[in-house]
Amino acid sequence: YVVFGMLGLTTDDVKKQHNQLEAFVKPLHGDIMIVRKDSLPAHRALHMSDFMADKKWDDQLSPGYVHEGVHRAERALGIVVPGANALRKASADLQGEEHVYSSIMTAVASHNEELTMGKSESPIMRYEKRTEWQPSFLQVYGSPAKCLVHPEVRDSKYDDHTAPCVYAGPAHYSRSKLHCA
Repeated sequence: YVVFGMLGLTTDDVKKQHNQLEAFVKPLHGDIMIVRKDSLPAHRALHMSDFMADKKWDDQLSPGYVHEGVHRAERALGIVVPGANALRKASADLQGEEHVYSSIMTAVASHNEELTMGKSESPIMRYEKRTEWQPSFLQVYGSPAKCLVHPEVRDSKYDDHTAPCVYAGPAHYSRSKLHCA
Protein backbone atom coordinates (compact mmCIF):
# COMPACT_ATOMS: atom_id res chain seq x y z
CA TYR A 1 0.00 0.00 0.00
CA VAL A 2 2.99 2.29 -0.22
CA VAL A 3 1.82 5.45 -1.91
CA PHE A 4 4.04 8.25 -3.11
CA GLY A 5 2.77 11.78 -3.20
CA MET A 6 1.79 12.58 -6.74
CA LEU A 7 1.55 16.33 -7.12
CA GLY A 8 0.00 16.36 -10.58
CA LEU A 9 -1.65 14.29 -13.30
CA THR A 10 0.53 15.10 -16.30
CA THR A 11 2.61 12.48 -18.09
CA ASP A 12 5.77 14.03 -16.61
CA ASP A 13 4.29 13.71 -13.10
CA VAL A 14 3.46 10.04 -13.73
CA LYS A 15 6.97 9.36 -15.11
CA LYS A 16 8.47 10.95 -11.99
CA GLN A 17 6.28 8.70 -9.83
CA HIS A 18 7.39 5.61 -11.73
CA ASN A 19 11.05 6.55 -11.31
CA GLN A 20 10.52 7.10 -7.56
CA LEU A 21 8.73 3.76 -7.31
CA GLU A 22 11.58 2.01 -9.12
CA ALA A 23 14.18 3.61 -6.80
CA PHE A 24 12.10 2.51 -3.79
CA VAL A 25 11.44 -1.08 -4.92
CA LYS A 26 14.64 -2.13 -6.69
CA PRO A 27 17.10 -2.26 -3.73
CA LEU A 28 14.89 -4.66 -1.75
CA HIS A 29 12.91 -6.59 -4.37
CA GLY A 30 14.78 -6.21 -7.67
CA ASP A 31 13.40 -5.06 -10.99
CA ILE A 32 9.75 -4.19 -11.50
CA MET A 33 8.15 -6.38 -14.14
CA ILE A 34 4.44 -5.42 -14.11
CA VAL A 35 2.77 -2.09 -13.42
CA ARG A 36 -1.02 -1.99 -13.09
CA LYS A 37 -2.81 1.32 -13.42
CA ASP A 38 -6.25 2.69 -14.04
CA SER A 39 -6.84 4.54 -17.31
CA LEU A 40 -6.14 8.15 -16.49
CA PRO A 41 -5.38 10.16 -19.65
CA ALA A 42 -1.74 10.60 -18.54
CA HIS A 43 -1.42 6.80 -18.18
CA ARG A 44 -2.66 6.24 -21.75
CA ALA A 45 -0.57 9.02 -23.35
CA LEU A 46 1.88 8.17 -26.12
CA HIS A 47 4.76 9.64 -24.09
CA MET A 48 3.88 7.28 -21.24
CA SER A 49 3.63 4.28 -23.56
CA ASP A 50 7.12 5.02 -24.91
CA PHE A 51 8.46 5.51 -21.37
CA MET A 52 7.05 2.15 -20.22
CA ALA A 53 8.45 0.40 -23.32
CA ASP A 54 11.90 1.84 -22.58
CA LYS A 55 11.66 0.55 -19.00
CA LYS A 56 10.65 -2.89 -20.35
CA TRP A 57 7.75 -3.05 -17.89
CA ASP A 58 4.48 -4.80 -18.68
CA ASP A 59 2.09 -1.84 -18.62
CA GLN A 60 -1.35 -3.19 -17.64
CA LEU A 61 -4.09 -0.57 -17.92
CA SER A 62 -7.65 -1.21 -16.85
CA PRO A 63 -10.49 -0.19 -19.19
CA GLY A 64 -11.91 3.29 -18.67
CA TYR A 65 -14.00 3.70 -15.49
CA VAL A 66 -13.02 0.19 -14.33
CA HIS A 67 -10.90 -0.15 -11.20
CA GLU A 68 -10.77 -3.91 -10.64
CA GLY A 69 -7.22 -4.10 -12.01
CA VAL A 70 -6.01 -1.83 -9.22
CA HIS A 71 -8.51 -2.97 -6.60
CA ARG A 72 -6.06 -3.07 -3.67
CA ALA A 73 -5.01 0.54 -4.22
CA GLU A 74 -8.64 1.63 -4.64
CA ARG A 75 -9.63 -0.24 -1.46
CA ALA A 76 -6.78 1.41 0.43
CA LEU A 77 -7.93 4.83 -0.79
CA GLY A 78 -11.40 3.99 0.52
CA ILE A 79 -9.81 3.82 3.97
CA VAL A 80 -7.17 6.54 3.58
CA VAL A 81 -9.35 9.37 2.22
CA PRO A 82 -11.94 9.29 5.04
CA GLY A 83 -9.05 9.00 7.52
CA ALA A 84 -7.36 12.04 5.98
CA ASN A 85 -10.61 14.00 6.13
CA ALA A 86 -11.01 13.08 9.80
CA LEU A 87 -7.45 14.23 10.54
CA ARG A 88 -8.11 17.64 8.99
CA LYS A 89 -11.49 18.06 10.69
CA ALA A 90 -9.95 17.28 14.09
CA SER A 91 -7.20 19.89 13.69
CA ALA A 92 -8.17 23.54 14.02
CA ASP A 93 -4.90 24.72 12.42
CA LEU A 94 -4.96 22.39 9.38
CA GLN A 95 -8.47 22.88 7.96
CA GLY A 96 -7.86 24.27 4.47
CA GLU A 97 -7.44 22.54 1.13
CA GLU A 98 -3.73 23.26 1.25
CA HIS A 99 -3.50 20.55 3.93
CA VAL A 100 -5.22 17.77 1.93
CA TYR A 101 -1.85 16.42 0.73
CA SER A 102 -0.27 16.28 4.20
CA SER A 103 -3.37 14.65 5.71
CA ILE A 104 -3.46 11.99 2.97
CA MET A 105 0.26 11.26 3.39
CA THR A 106 -0.26 10.94 7.17
CA ALA A 107 -3.21 8.58 6.68
CA VAL A 108 -1.18 6.49 4.18
CA ALA A 109 1.76 6.26 6.60
CA SER A 110 -0.59 5.21 9.40
CA HIS A 111 -2.27 2.64 7.15
CA ASN A 112 1.12 1.19 6.17
CA GLU A 113 2.07 0.77 9.84
CA GLU A 114 -1.20 -0.85 10.97
CA LEU A 115 -1.10 -4.50 11.86
CA THR A 116 -3.32 -6.42 9.45
CA MET A 117 -6.36 -7.97 11.14
CA GLY A 118 -5.78 -11.64 11.94
CA LYS A 119 -2.07 -11.31 11.13
CA SER A 120 0.89 -10.07 13.07
CA GLU A 121 2.33 -7.95 10.28
CA SER A 122 1.73 -4.59 8.68
CA PRO A 123 1.95 -3.77 4.96
CA ILE A 124 5.29 -2.03 5.48
CA MET A 125 6.61 -5.06 7.41
CA ARG A 126 5.76 -7.29 4.46
CA TYR A 127 7.43 -4.88 2.06
CA GLU A 128 10.57 -4.50 4.17
CA LYS A 129 10.65 -8.26 4.97
CA ARG A 130 10.59 -7.57 8.72
CA THR A 131 9.26 -9.99 11.30
CA GLU A 132 9.06 -7.59 14.24
CA TRP A 133 6.63 -4.69 14.42
CA GLN A 134 8.20 -1.33 15.23
CA PRO A 135 6.07 1.32 16.90
CA SER A 136 5.28 4.27 14.69
CA PHE A 137 6.74 7.65 15.49
CA LEU A 138 3.72 9.37 13.96
CA GLN A 139 2.55 12.12 16.27
CA VAL A 140 -1.01 13.34 16.56
CA TYR A 141 -1.81 15.26 13.37
CA GLY A 142 -2.46 18.92 14.15
CA SER A 143 -0.84 18.91 17.57
CA PRO A 144 1.44 21.74 18.69
CA ALA A 145 5.10 20.88 18.30
CA LYS A 146 8.58 22.34 18.13
CA CYS A 147 10.77 22.14 15.04
CA LEU A 148 14.55 22.33 14.90
CA VAL A 149 16.10 25.47 13.48
CA HIS A 150 19.29 24.17 11.90
CA PRO A 151 22.57 25.92 12.80
CA GLU A 152 23.07 26.95 9.16
CA VAL A 153 19.88 29.03 9.31
CA ARG A 154 20.49 30.73 12.65
CA ASP A 155 22.30 34.08 12.78
CA SER A 156 24.21 33.11 15.93
CA LYS A 157 24.56 30.21 18.31
CA TYR A 158 22.50 32.19 20.83
CA ASP A 159 19.38 32.29 18.64
CA ASP A 160 16.51 29.95 19.44
CA HIS A 161 17.26 26.37 18.39
CA THR A 162 13.57 25.54 17.95
CA ALA A 163 10.46 27.26 16.63
CA PRO A 164 6.79 26.56 17.37
CA CYS A 165 4.91 24.66 14.67
CA VAL A 166 1.94 22.37 14.08
CA TYR A 167 2.63 18.70 13.33
CA ALA A 168 1.39 17.98 9.79
CA GLY A 169 2.38 14.35 9.39
CA PRO A 170 5.45 12.48 8.25
CA ALA A 171 8.02 13.97 5.88
CA HIS A 172 6.85 14.03 2.28
CA TYR A 173 10.29 13.64 0.73
CA SER A 174 12.10 11.43 3.24
CA ARG A 175 11.68 7.79 4.22
CA SER A 176 13.02 8.50 7.73
CA LYS A 177 10.50 8.10 10.51
CA LEU A 178 12.33 10.83 12.42
CA HIS A 179 11.56 13.57 9.88
CA CYS A 180 8.17 15.24 9.67
CA ALA A 181 6.27 17.76 7.56
